[in-house]
Amino acid sequence: MRNVLKSILFILILFILIDILNWFFIPSFNPFSKNNFEISSEKENTVDVLFLGDSLVYSSISPMEIWNNYGYTSFDCAGAAMILSDAYDYLEYAVKKQHPKVVMMEANMLFRDPKKRTLSVSLANKAKELMPIVTYHNNWKNYLTKGSMDNWINVDKGYKYITKVKSGKADDYMAYNKDKELIPKVNYEYLKNIINLCNENNIELVLIGCPSQLSWRYAKHNASSNIAKKYNLDFINLNIENIGINWIKDTKDKGAHLNNSGSKKVSLFLGNYLKEHNLVTDHRNDKKYDEWNTAYTLYEQHSVDD
Repeated sequence: MRNVLKSILFILILFILIDILNWFFIPSFNPFSKNNFEISSEKENTVDVLFLGDSLVYSSISPMEIWNNYGYTSFDCAGAAMILSDAYDYLEYAVKKQHPKVVMMEANMLFRDPKKRTLSVSLANKAKELMPIVTYHNNWKNYLTKGSMDNWINVDKGYKYITKVKSGKADDYMAYNKDKELIPKVNYEYLKNIINLCNENNIELVLIGCPSQLSWRYAKHNASSNIAKKYNLDFINLNIENIGINWIKDTKDKGAHLNNSGSKKVSLFLGNYLKEHNLVTDHRNDKKYDEWNTAYTLYEQHSVDD
């Protein structure tokens, strides 16, 4: 009985300590937000492009690379194994604070059955909700140097900066065929909701496919192309575009996700797409966006820290 009481006391003390640390590590914006959407960190009406999706998005697209090369403000609204209903919730929240001109949505979510979400992903999301320190654990530097989270800058804009290399196979994972991957029926309704939300807010919705030897096959490409045509959407599949991905050095986990080397190639390609279609504005010389230049300076330090 005494051991049980000790265990309970330990857990209570642990939660109290975490609760105290939350106050130090969380920026003053939207503290203890139940939704824990990372885009809460951005000033209102400063983000022109949202990248919506799962881990393929936050591994493949670096908003800071796009900023440095094109001057476009963007953010990765992404989460591990995200399902379309969660993507809609994130987007619905984002458009209340931002007025994006473009949303690029990773089409891999179309094929994820929301009923088969893994327990580990659900627990991880719950942990982030209950313990925001999981998301903002690096903020101790801001507190020590500034004594406050008020001037906190989200350097990576939702992107996960990883340089490690675990090579994939040099196989033709996108070999052409006429098969079509099945899209769960419920996802059609979620997609319609996302499309309607974009239409209501005058947002250009574009489907994308981020490079992944694990997640993508030509059957998914065919199904995604069909649904894009059905709803009159552009579909950019970087798994079949010649953007120079080298699966020996551009992946962090044997081809499942890209590392920083690979993400630079994706980011430049998508930035160029936005430029060619004249969808957003270059803000690099706009003093209102000086914070983005500061963020990029800090972003460059990754090469030293990592």
